[in-house]
Amino acid sequence: MKGCLRIARLVVAAIVCVLAAPTWSDEHEVNPSARSSLNQLLEQVRAARREGGALNREREAAFLARRDERRRLLDEEKTRLERLTHESERLEETFNKNERELMELETLYRQRTGGFGDLPEVFRRAAADLETRFANSVAAFGIEGWREPLAGMRARKSLPTTEQLDDLLLLLLELMTMQATNARFEADVVSPAGKTERRRVVRVGPFTATADGDFLSYLPGRDVERGRLIQLARRPASRFVSAAETFARAESGFSAAPIDPSRGSVLALLMRSPTLAERIEQGGVVGLFILLIGVIGLALGGERLWFLFRTVRAVEAQSRDVGNPGDNPLGRVIAACAPRDIGEDADYEALELRVDDAVMREIPPLERGLGTMKMFAAIAPLLGLLGTVVGMIETFQAVTLFGTGDPKLMAGGISMALVTTALGLIVAVPILLLHTLARARSRAIREILEAQGAGLLAGYVESRSR
Repeated sequence: MKGCLRIARLVVAAIVCVLAAPTWSDEHEVNPSARSSLNQLLEQVRAARREGGALNREREAAFLARRDERRRLLDEEKTRLERLTHESERLEETFNKNERELMELETLYRQRTGGFGDLPEVFRRAAADLETRFANSVAAFGIEGWREPLAGMRARKSLPTTEQLDDLLLLLLELMTMQATNARFEADVVSPAGKTERRRVVRVGPFTATADGDFLSYLPGRDVERGRLIQLARRPASRFVSAAETFARAESGFSAAPIDPSRGSVLALLMRSPTLAERIEQGGVVGLFILLIGVIGLALGGERLWFLFRTVRAVEAQSRDVGNPGDNPLGRVIAACAPRDIGEDADYEALELRVDDAVMREIPPLERGLGTMKMFAAIAPLLGLLGTVVGMIETFQAVTLFGTGDPKLMAGGISMALVTTALGLIVAVPILLLHTLARARSRAIREILEAQGAGLLAGYVESRSR
């Protein structure tokens, strides 16, 4: 390329020199300097041509060499392609032949096995199911040597041997026997704090396991790891604990025992159910205030009933012995109207006023605290309603902030609403009942006092008339 450009430049320079050549003189003579320049230009053009030709020949030789190399490589690849094509055809023929032989062998296998063709799959499924039962049943705790045989049976592809069938049957019968019996044994128990202790465990079939009244859950092991017995964080109701302890102490005969048919699910739900203290805590400040009112109201009601009960007994005893007035409401009314305290010439109106005054002085101690109890019985449901409103406000705030995707976020407000309502009613009903009983007793005592006062007036009038 460079040689061609050089030749082109020299040709252009020659043309320019020719155009600029001097004209012929009359004597037709050429300028010697011009003749020398033309000769030099001619020589330069020839040299450039020679150089350009050599360069072109080199380039042509290189191109031909590369063409021969590419042709050689192409021939090699064609040869390799032909060889691979023949190899592929041979392998395909071999594959088809093997496929035909395999189909013939499978047909022969099905003919020879007959009804036993599905036996390997059934055997593997039975072994896998039995392995799962062993791993998840507390009745299998303590049985050794079942993992390796069952794992080998589960992984077997061909027909099982007679020994393997016998082993599977033996393991199944052993598990059935363990599930049908109760057992006492020593085992490691993991406490809620994470410590492992050696304790005496009582197992009731495949359902429940206890240790000194503490209920245990069975955590299945994986692979070669053994299962573990874990103590539940909380005990269920006391009646279940008492039944478990009674069953653990029994030596013979029949005894009641707590059984979880779900093998742990129902017991776990009982463990998650809130206790009374947790229920009260769910009521919040309003619930605590309701309970405070309930405690005060019940204490006041109990005190009033005890006071009125003793008063009624004293009044009834006094009514049977009117002549000896004692330290009780009726005795004080009788003493206020004694003949020595009133003159012989006292008129009926003065005596009546004196009896009414004595009776009225005895009524306030009898009715003391009844108004407070009535107020508490009315306030408790209102506070429960207040807790309901507060709980619903918290619920709607949670819905506004987090949406309705997670119900647990709304559970706190709903629990507060329901718990406070229940607490208000639970507190109001017994206080109202105590208030009603106390008022009925105080009214009965008041009626006795008024009746005895009327009797005193009637006796005075009768004595004056005589």
